[in-house]
Amino acid sequence: MKLRFFIPALIFIWLAAPGGAATMQELSNDITALIKHAGPAVVEIYSVQKVYASSADTSNTAREPVGLKKRIGSGFVISADGSIMTTGSVVNGADAISVRFTDGTAADGKLMGIDPLTDIAVVKVKRSGLKFLELGDSNALAPGTFVLSINNQSGMINSASLGMISGVSRRMGLSASGLLQISGTVGPGASGGPVLDCKGKVVGVTVAMMAPSATFLWSKLPDDIKAELVENEGALLDLMDRLGFKMRTSSDTVVDIENLLNDLTNVSGSSGFAIPIDKVKPVIADLKAGKPVKRSRLGVSVADRDGELVLVPLKDGPAAAAGIQPGDVFVSADGKAFKTAGEFSDYILNLAPGDVVTIVVKRGNETKPIKVKLGERALAVPQPAVSKNNRITISSSGSGTVGVTALTLGTATGAVAVARSGNKIALDIKKSTFKDVAAALMKATDHKITIANPDKLNRVFTLKIEQSTFEQALEAACKAAGCTYRIDKGAYIIISK
Repeated sequence: MKLRFFIPALIFIWLAAPGGAATMQELSNDITALIKHAGPAVVEIYSVQKVYASSADTSNTAREPVGLKKRIGSGFVISADGSIMTTGSVVNGADAISVRFTDGTAADGKLMGIDPLTDIAVVKVKRSGLKFLELGDSNALAPGTFVLSINNQSGMINSASLGMISGVSRRMGLSASGLLQISGTVGPGASGGPVLDCKGKVVGVTVAMMAPSATFLWSKLPDDIKAELVENEGALLDLMDRLGFKMRTSSDTVVDIENLLNDLTNVSGSSGFAIPIDKVKPVIADLKAGKPVKRSRLGVSVADRDGELVLVPLKDGPAAAAGIQPGDVFVSADGKAFKTAGEFSDYILNLAPGDVVTIVVKRGNETKPIKVKLGERALAVPQPAVSKNNRITISSSGSGTVGVTALTLGTATGAVAVARSGNKIALDIKKSTFKDVAAALMKATDHKITIANPDKLNRVFTLKIEQSTFEQALEAACKAAGCTYRIDKGAYIIISK
């Protein structure tokens, strides 16, 4: 397709040259042909999840649902045998999935799997010979690259929007990083739709819109209002259901609240986010086959201090076993330097368990290469059911269920997200102080934390900690904040260094 004519066309129009109209006509023809080529492979996905009343009875006795949670999103066919890609937020926890094609026909869908780290899902329908889209190269994208999005925003099937890459490696909320920012209209229902390059190949998957209004912009809300919204997320989501709004959940409370505010004001954004397709490629085969996604584990938390990535190895993790020490400054991985913890994490996650990665660190005045054999990260496929107090039950990819407590607290400068599964803790700290972290940990766990000299712990830091024990998470956060801890009569006493 000749989208390369777009820039000359604009120049011709600007100069009011006679050839301008003809060039614009060529561009229009090319875009029309691209939509005609890709459109039949883009589908609408409708999912329904039964909602049950809260009950202390956890037995397997039959219960009648008290309502239905309905979601409409987008997807696209990735193979002729009926495999369809979408986002996890469209189908997560669904009891029934229906896929509608551009010819007006529909088919029941079966959820094959979700990758929690990318929020990508694969749904299968019993059809063959379907028109499907080829996957492109998102690593070749740069700000200014023109792209075409096709989705079903606001229930309007095959809505097309011409835009361009506004930015790469963007972060949305606390959990999603390495995203593409794309100009062009994005509205509710677009999630899961393809973003295409000028050859008609998929380079991204639409995941969210960015549409803050002057009234409800999250950053403009007072801190007490933010905290109250986050605390009462479950009630707000229930209200949205009763009002009939389409739900868009992301497993990140702050992002969910921002989405909720956008939905209440019924706005569409002039910019959106998309998951780069190269982040998705490593997990597609497992998702299509219904297999649990295997992700590698390095076993470190990474703190950004004054532009340097400082490593804190977790006890009994691959990094600690290989010789990485607390305070080591990251230099490179397999010869590649990364500016952010998110870029470094994405690189490790795209490697396979058992791969050997060479991590170069700076320790004092020395530079040391350390070979680390990656372990395997235990991941459950999330099927969250929203309930009060942010209590979530997650169905694991194996047998049985895993009880998880998850919450996100907004802070004066950022946010702290905590997830607890059994005796395992995960922390995602965004520009917050240790006092904020302590408050979130106490809210999510049964532990008591006392800060002996809180006035001295005002350092704002960013840190992401993988699944670890409570004390390992506390130790890593203390090192990043400049404090230590001791245990006294069952309470954790925090002391600044």
